Amino acid sequence: MAVDSTAGTKVTPESFCNGHGVTRRTFLAGSAACAAGLALAGCNAAGTQEDEGKADLVLKNGVVQTMDSEDSVASAVASKDGKIVFVGSNEGVEKYVGDSTKVIDLEGAYVLPGFIDGHNHGSDQQLQKKYNLYLKETEPNVGAYHEVMKKFVEDHPDMEYVPGLGLNLNAFDGFPTSAFIDEVMADKIVWINDMSQHGCLLNARALEAAGITKDTPDPAGGKIIRDTEGNPTGYLSDCFSLTDVLKEHFSYTDEQVYAAFKEFEAEMNSYGITAFQMAGGASDKVWKMVNDLEKSGELSMRVSAGPFVNFSEDDVLEAVKSLDDAQKYNSDWQKTTLIKALLDGVPEGATAALSEPYTEAAGMGAGYCGPAYTDQETLNKVVAIADKAGYQVELHAMGDEAVHMSLDAFEYAQKENGKRDARHQIAHATLMRDEDIQRMADLEVIGAMQPMWFYYDPFFSYMEEANFGPERFAKEYRVKTMLDAGIVMTGSVDYPITLEVRPLTGIQAGATQQSPFDEGENDPKTLRNPNEAVSVMDMIKFYTTNGAKALFMEDKIGSIEKDKLADMVVLGQNLTEVDVRQVANTGVLYTISGGRVVYEGGDKTVAALPIQ
Repeated sequence: MAVDSTAGTKVTPESFCNGHGVTRRTFLAGSAACAAGLALAGCNAAGTQEDEGKADLVLKNGVVQTMDSEDSVASAVASKDGKIVFVGSNEGVEKYVGDSTKVIDLEGAYVLPGFIDGHNHGSDQQLQKKYNLYLKETEPNVGAYHEVMKKFVEDHPDMEYVPGLGLNLNAFDGFPTSAFIDEVMADKIVWINDMSQHGCLLNARALEAAGITKDTPDPAGGKIIRDTEGNPTGYLSDCFSLTDVLKEHFSYTDEQVYAAFKEFEAEMNSYGITAFQMAGGASDKVWKMVNDLEKSGELSMRVSAGPFVNFSEDDVLEAVKSLDDAQKYNSDWQKTTLIKALLDGVPEGATAALSEPYTEAAGMGAGYCGPAYTDQETLNKVVAIADKAGYQVELHAMGDEAVHMSLDAFEYAQKENGKRDARHQIAHATLMRDEDIQRMADLEVIGAMQPMWFYYDPFFSYMEEANFGPERFAKEYRVKTMLDAGIVMTGSVDYPITLEVRPLTGIQAGATQQSPFDEGENDPKTLRNPNEAVSVMDMIKFYTTNGAKALFMEDKIGSIEKDKLADMVVLGQNLTEVDVRQVANTGVLYTISGGRVVYEGGDKTVAALPIQ
């Protein structure tokens, strides 16, 4: 599809000199031209004076969707030393062009603030793909899995402890068992995470090494799948504590971690992502790595990373101490504000905590509602401790009971410590009680959402529908209802749980509630909840202004305004004007981080195919 070209759009003298381009409404209506002969040399989109220095980078002849509070649209942007110094017209930007200025003629291309991924686990994918038994790119059937496993044994004959990733439960009739691994790798200690990474399959040797027997009780929030005699079958759902002993025998070197992060950065930049929130897994080692990359000039994404905590006062106090110590790393590139905890599991593994029982199809017995990782009293105390220390708490909650408990805890902390700009978050908020939607908005709790889960996807939807039943399944991800209530939401895919991390596919999926891919976008089987579709502009906010708010960086990023950091993405199509089913076909032409071009594409439109 041809790029919409509106190069050289004129603005009124008032809007220009008051620090804004034209508003979107005025822009689309065709604003009046500047009065003939009016001298505009002395002001730009932010009242900048003529004596300011030349810019490092200038973008001109584009459609710049600033995402500022007045929804302004401009034609040109200039940046110097990593900050935006001008937003306005093509005529006005010329004064910033010097001999050494990099000038990009956008030729009508569409500019947005750099995309912000609101819930991401960093370079796990790059590490696991290189060094683990990796099944995510394998056709989900037993035969294909076994071929990959045989090749892994050939390539790693001396490796005794083998972590794996990417087991698709759709390849099995029910939960898989240890025998699936032992047919090929019986002599090794093997544990393979499923696609959600909340479920894990262990072979017989791994069960033995982890000390998991018939007498092992289910851990808090988890479920050991057992046979009719009570023996563990090998599949564990949300039993992270039981596999920790295995993980101690496998680690990555610092060199591998640094290299993987740089690969991760490059991939994210290619999708227009310039900032992300790492939900859990952070430590001083991670914060220092980010700081080292910042100092060396190799960092091209802004990072907010937080540690996981268990539900004990000692654990959260230790996390608070770590975050206190990590404040020395705070900068324009790194924020240390977040604490993450898992309150329940996942719907497909029947470990999401529900208010009403699972269906019989879940196979968990009558009256089973799924476990929570802790009780309400303990949750309240843990959240209140972190809140009192001034930190942001993100709770993973997918079942409606877990969401309800989360809101109770945030409300408790507010009553105990007083109301503040806490920006606590609920990750996923898959299923919610009707009354909790408005309560979440009133408590100003942010929803860290995954738009690529909003449609009927081939990985999890079928299992969720079977476990919840059609009526409850239809009440998942009520994004428009949540938006109308006033809930601020961010966009992500919980990468690498879902590999399709591109914000453009997420924007389309949220606006259509259907597959964003070329082969599925018109297939009625992928349509999920059409009444919950929101506008493209609403979805853009998920990945820009809302993401910045979640990171406590809205004064720095999330919109294109003077004195903000120069993080931008240049797209081949105007997302507000193309057919909504063409949003995911939009090419990323440039990604700009801190005024530097960190990715350069070429195609204005691309095929919208799933990333494997």
